[in-house]
Amino acid sequence: MFSTKRQGSSRDGNGSQQGNNQSKRDPLIPATVTRKALGVTKVAVATGLVLTAGFLWSNLSSPLTVPSELHQPSKVVVDNTGRPLSVLLNNQGKWRYPISPSQIPEEFERLVLGHYDSDFYDHFGFSPVGTLCSAVVDVVSDNSSLCGKSINTRLAQLLYPDEGNWMNWVRSVQLELQFDKPQILALFVNYLPLTEQIEGVQAGSYQFFDRPIAKLEPAEAALLLAVAQAPKTLRLDKFPERARQQRDAILDQLAADDFLSHQQLSEAKALPVNKVSLTQPARASQFSQLVAPRSADEVINSAIDPLLQQELERYAAEFADKQVNGSTMAMVMVDNASKQVIAYVGNSPGHDTTDMVQAVRSPGDMYKPMLFAKALDERLIHSESLLADIPRKGYLREVADGLDEFIGPVSASEALQQSLNLPFVQLIENYGERKFLQTFEKVGQPLNLSDFELSPRVVLGEAETNLAQMVTMYAALASDGEVAPIQYLPSEPTDPKRYMSRESAWITWNSLREAKVPSFVETQQPEVLAWKSGNGWAGRDNWSIGVTPEFTLGVWVGVHDDIYSSPVSGKADSLSALVTITDALKNYRNLGDMQRPRGVKQAEICWPDGRTTGVNTSGCDLRKIAWTKNGSAPQTLKAGDEAGWFRSKRGMYVDRVTEKRLSRGCYKNRAEYETAVLWPHVLEPWLPEQMRRAQRMPAFNDYCPNIPWESSDLKLTGIKPDQTFYRIKGERMPALEINVTSANGTVEWYLNGEAIADGNKVEINLNRLINGPQQLVALDEQGVSLQIPFNLAPASDRPQQPLQLTPVADQPANQPPAETTEML
Repeated sequence: MFSTKRQGSSRDGNGSQQGNNQSKRDPLIPATVTRKALGVTKVAVATGLVLTAGFLWSNLSSPLTVPSELHQPSKVVVDNTGRPLSVLLNNQGKWRYPISPSQIPEEFERLVLGHYDSDFYDHFGFSPVGTLCSAVVDVVSDNSSLCGKSINTRLAQLLYPDEGNWMNWVRSVQLELQFDKPQILALFVNYLPLTEQIEGVQAGSYQFFDRPIAKLEPAEAALLLAVAQAPKTLRLDKFPERARQQRDAILDQLAADDFLSHQQLSEAKALPVNKVSLTQPARASQFSQLVAPRSADEVINSAIDPLLQQELERYAAEFADKQVNGSTMAMVMVDNASKQVIAYVGNSPGHDTTDMVQAVRSPGDMYKPMLFAKALDERLIHSESLLADIPRKGYLREVADGLDEFIGPVSASEALQQSLNLPFVQLIENYGERKFLQTFEKVGQPLNLSDFELSPRVVLGEAETNLAQMVTMYAALASDGEVAPIQYLPSEPTDPKRYMSRESAWITWNSLREAKVPSFVETQQPEVLAWKSGNGWAGRDNWSIGVTPEFTLGVWVGVHDDIYSSPVSGKADSLSALVTITDALKNYRNLGDMQRPRGVKQAEICWPDGRTTGVNTSGCDLRKIAWTKNGSAPQTLKAGDEAGWFRSKRGMYVDRVTEKRLSRGCYKNRAEYETAVLWPHVLEPWLPEQMRRAQRMPAFNDYCPNIPWESSDLKLTGIKPDQTFYRIKGERMPALEINVTSANGTVEWYLNGEAIADGNKVEINLNRLINGPQQLVALDEQGVSLQIPFNLAPASDRPQQPLQLTPVADQPANQPPAETTEML
């Protein structure tokens, strides 16, 4: 009983204590509940401590790696609207178009959160219920997707696909600690898989719908989320119906969670899902390969105009489709104001991948406008300066191209417009070959002499460059004479350097603008297009460059492996492309207007002297209106092999009695001093009779001693000037034999501008010539030349002789028959 009592008193004592405690507790909460709550709290605290300790250990042993370091970035080159041009896959064979948090539209964000994680902004990286579910499922199943996961957890699985649920949870918290919520959301949408090659909703949006996510409809956004759940089984190029069903399920879920109204739901589900090509973007492929190493960004912005790029690529591809010799086409277009590349076709798509915009080649005579402008600045010429298009020793026909016949006297602007080589040989001999090359070096555009030696031929193509560099130089004509490297990326710096004066740039541009395109160009030339075309050695490279006030376009046509292509065809193709594209462009972009600088002035000048009529008060054989720099009109340059200024007025003493020229000291009492206006001696064969020296400077008096030696004119036998040879159908014409006398040394013969023989005589096979006007030129070693024009015509064109009906008795005796036109 004691024990019982003791026990009772003891129980009483305890009861008294419990009563005191019970008086402090809520009478509605049973004591057993309190004990359970205490136990749960202890378990929770212990679990939290364990999780914290585990997280700290895992965080130290496996810190979160920044995604850009974890996954090799791909690169996507975009046009000026943000649309992908080309993509460069990473080492995993994938590409993405990353966007920043600010680029995620609010409506798209609502759909993403509504579908994946509606509590995204309320939790610390993970959903406790989802985490617990994953832990349980890990024990009974491998399918942890049965549980709802936070965006952090899903992102962790994308970044670390080989890690288990524990590390996924750790990564979720690490992401929360390292990034803010908008950054985590941006990472998630940038790494969502959509195809085997595409990651990220922006890349998928352009691939599937050809527009950014900011312009997607709810149904399209839901389709992106649907495909992301199973990229292989919901491929839009194979299984569009499956993708539609999954899209509709997502739309139903969003509507049930009040993310979409019933009207939005019905409109979204009504939109069809069509098959989509998964071919990766491949426009401006050579351009993309060029700029990718220049930028560390994943998204490389460019100034490429998508419509221009598309049309130029189409034109180049269609051109190559029609060629039988493998010729292709390359083009580059630059905005003159910004120097940004707005279109770039490295080669004809589908035919050749070699970037011919960057390939170093011979540009032929494309340097001539640069020499023309520098000669203007050096006051060697004005636009109408007298130059000589004549045969020169050592310059064969493949160098002296331009026209079929040598013109003789020609203005500087005409020589530029007709691309005559020998007048520019004359010009560079006065300017200096090395000095000319140095002008390119000073503006950061050096030329490559390669295996060539320094000679006047550098202006004819014996210095190599590429199309991009040529476009850079030509753009200076519309940029006040300043050269700046063309910008492949808008972020690249510009450093313009003056190459020519504003005045020279305008005069050169205007001279090229006034050149009329050949008849083989079917499109009408735009009024503000200044153009120049040419071809490299053997016609392998054919160039045309056009400059308008707003843009500069360069076109190359040829075969990159140096297989011969027709120079006529290639030149025609490149120029036709230039004019056609520019003419079409005027309906799309303003071609602009070029303002003439105040320093450009017109002046009336005289030939042969070259200076203004105010200086030439007498002896002005021809008057021309020239564009000058600040009114400066220099004298005519010497022609032929000589350099320096030509003196057109020559003084002489003439015998008043015999009207013969007197040498020094001869018949002083009968001498009168006179002046004669003379043309360069090498131009004599192309001058009218009244302008030649023989008409203006009488012969020396034979009785005078010490008569100075003068080079004599050449004399030909076997042909007469303007003679016509008639061709009889079905009969061969005999060879035409021509001899020269009074020559100094060996004579070079040119037929229609082509060197055909050396020596004091030549045989011409008339059977190889076509009917029409011909030109024969003889040139001796002293530079004295003679040109004989003649004609070939069918016998049917021979004029009929009038009938002679004079009675025989009335005809004078021994009268020779009337002379008839020669027939072979």
